[in-house]
Amino acid sequence: MFSDNNISSFFADMLVKAKFRLSDLTPSEWSQLKMTITNGKMKGKLSYDLTPYWKPIIDACSPFSPYSMIALMGASQGGKTKAVIEPLICYYVNEHPCNIGYVQGKTTLLDDAMNEISVAFK
Repeated sequence: MFSDNNISSFFADMLVKAKFRLSDLTPSEWSQLKMTITNGKMKGKLSYDLTPYWKPIIDACSPFSPYSMIALMGASQGGKTKAVIEPLICYYVNEHPCNIGYVQGKTTLLDDAMNEISVAFK
């Protein structure tokens, strides 16, 4: 029979073995620490200094956010993919594992998109 201490340590050991993480970092904080942009004019570490309007949008997608659905609309070539979508996918993969769906307009675009994510996530 398990005691309360045994049950607590059992579940704690399971979480450690599963490498489960529950970070206190917001998605924007995590992205600026971990993400690198590898192509385009703004190569280097991701920063929201020049695009501060993306920061509240990506943070609204946090698992700690009170919102359950976010709609992201904007002009093309505005940095949505590099500043919001790719960092969010990587954030959830690294910090809060869950099911993620990433849809592209054509199947040929998906391979390129996943390559971009894997390179940026190093």
